[in-house]
Amino acid sequence: MERVKPRKPRGALTDEAKADRDDRRSIVAVRHTVINAGIRGLAVLNSAGVVAMLGFFQAIVGKTVLPVFKPYGVTALNAFLIGLITATLLFIPYGTYIQERNRKYKRLVLYFCFMLGALSVGCVIFGAAMIVWGIDKAFI
Repeated sequence: MERVKPRKPRGALTDEAKADRDDRRSIVAVRHTVINAGIRGLAVLNSAGVVAMLGFFQAIVGKTVLPVFKPYGVTALNAFLIGLITATLLFIPYGTYIQERNRKYKRLVLYFCFMLGALSVGCVIFGAAMIVWGIDKAFI
């Protein structure tokens, strides 16, 4: 009697293909974790800027330097606030990007996420620049 090897069902993956699939899944999971941490970092940076500007205004409200610094400080406060809002709103389209199964809109959602993230980073940079410029005009 002759032994017959059992056939693999069609579409079954080899052990090597399963290992590749698992590697890709773990890389994607790490990428999503890093991006979520980055989004949280942007939110923390912008919220810290808002809190610092409010505390700074409270400290100099009775000083003679306030009228000179006020336009720069208010502009920086607004920039940090806009950056905070965009960083917190960034969780919504990125969550959609993770859950999106339709490839047709996935690229558009990723582009929107990139634009919101760039706006949030730009707000941090612009707000910090306005603070430095305002301090330069008011105190030096």
